Amino acid sequence: PPATSAPDVSAVPAGAAAPAAPVLRSLRITTVPVDAQVYLDGREVGRSPLTLPSISEGAHTIAVVLEGQRGELTQTTGPNLAGVRYDFASGTWRTLK
Repeated sequence: PPATSAPDVSAVPAGAAAPAAPVLRSLRITTVPVDAQVYLDGREVGRSPLTLPSISEGAHTIAVVLEGQRGELTQTTGPNLAGVRYDFASGTWRTLK
Protein backbone atom coordinates (compact mmCIF):
# COMPACT_ATOMS: atom_id res chain seq x y z
CA PRO A 1 0.00 0.00 0.00
CA PRO A 2 1.23 3.57 -0.70
CA ALA A 3 2.58 5.61 2.22
CA THR A 4 0.37 8.42 3.41
CA SER A 5 1.73 11.66 4.75
CA ALA A 6 0.47 13.33 7.90
CA PRO A 7 -1.29 16.67 7.45
CA ASP A 8 0.80 19.78 8.03
CA VAL A 9 -0.34 21.09 11.42
CA SER A 10 2.28 23.82 11.64
CA ALA A 11 0.21 26.25 9.60
CA VAL A 12 -2.52 28.21 11.36
CA PRO A 13 -5.79 28.07 9.43
CA ALA A 14 -7.10 31.33 8.07
CA GLY A 15 -9.44 33.01 10.53
CA ALA A 16 -8.01 31.18 13.54
CA ALA A 17 -7.70 33.22 16.72
CA ALA A 18 -4.26 34.47 17.65
CA PRO A 19 -2.84 33.29 20.97
CA ALA A 20 -4.22 35.26 23.90
CA ALA A 21 -2.07 38.06 25.28
CA PRO A 22 -0.64 37.35 28.73
CA VAL A 23 -2.73 38.53 31.67
CA LEU A 24 -0.93 41.30 33.56
CA ARG A 25 -1.32 41.90 37.28
CA SER A 26 0.06 44.38 39.77
CA LEU A 27 1.98 43.05 42.77
CA ARG A 28 2.81 44.90 45.99
CA ILE A 29 6.07 43.88 47.70
CA THR A 30 6.73 45.09 51.24
CA THR A 31 9.33 44.25 53.86
CA VAL A 32 9.88 44.81 57.57
CA PRO A 33 12.04 46.83 57.85
CA VAL A 34 11.58 48.81 54.63
CA ASP A 35 14.23 49.75 52.04
CA ALA A 36 15.29 46.24 51.02
CA GLN A 37 16.50 45.65 47.46
CA VAL A 38 13.78 43.78 45.55
CA TYR A 39 14.44 41.35 42.71
CA LEU A 40 11.87 39.77 40.40
CA ASP A 41 13.04 36.73 38.46
CA GLY A 42 16.67 37.67 39.11
CA ARG A 43 16.35 41.30 37.98
CA GLU A 44 16.54 44.20 40.43
CA VAL A 45 13.28 46.16 40.31
CA GLY A 46 13.66 48.66 43.16
CA ARG A 47 13.43 49.06 46.93
CA SER A 48 10.61 48.12 49.26
CA PRO A 49 7.87 49.00 49.58
CA LEU A 50 6.98 49.01 45.91
CA THR A 51 4.21 48.03 43.54
CA LEU A 52 5.02 46.36 40.24
CA PRO A 53 2.20 47.59 37.99
CA SER A 54 2.23 44.98 35.22
CA ILE A 55 3.80 41.57 35.65
CA SER A 56 2.55 38.51 33.83
CA GLU A 57 0.27 36.15 35.69
CA GLY A 58 2.08 32.95 36.69
CA ALA A 59 5.03 31.79 38.78
CA HIS A 60 7.73 34.33 39.66
CA THR A 61 10.73 34.29 41.98
CA ILE A 62 10.79 37.24 44.37
CA ALA A 63 13.92 37.99 46.40
CA VAL A 64 14.58 40.71 48.95
CA VAL A 65 17.99 41.68 50.34
CA LEU A 66 18.78 43.92 53.28
CA GLU A 67 22.09 44.25 55.14
CA GLY A 68 23.35 40.84 53.98
CA GLN A 69 20.09 39.02 54.77
CA ARG A 70 18.08 37.49 51.95
CA GLY A 71 14.56 36.16 51.63
CA GLU A 72 13.40 34.35 48.50
CA LEU A 73 10.00 33.08 47.45
CA THR A 74 8.51 31.50 44.34
CA GLN A 75 4.97 32.81 44.13
CA THR A 76 2.23 32.36 41.54
CA THR A 77 0.53 35.65 40.78
CA GLY A 78 -3.15 35.75 39.96
CA PRO A 79 -6.42 37.50 40.71
CA ASN A 80 -6.44 36.49 44.40
CA LEU A 81 -2.99 37.84 45.26
CA ALA A 82 -2.45 41.55 45.94
CA GLY A 83 1.07 41.30 47.29
CA VAL A 84 3.66 39.69 49.52
CA ARG A 85 5.41 40.81 52.70
CA TYR A 86 8.73 39.59 54.09
CA ASP A 87 9.74 40.00 57.73
CA PHE A 88 13.54 39.91 58.10
CA ALA A 89 13.38 39.33 61.87
CA SER A 90 11.35 36.11 61.60
CA GLY A 91 12.44 35.12 58.08
CA THR A 92 8.83 34.58 57.01
CA TRP A 93 6.74 35.55 53.99
CA ARG A 94 3.06 36.48 54.13
CA THR A 95 0.72 36.76 51.18
CA LEU A 96 -1.59 39.77 50.96
CA LYS A 97 -5.00 39.25 49.39
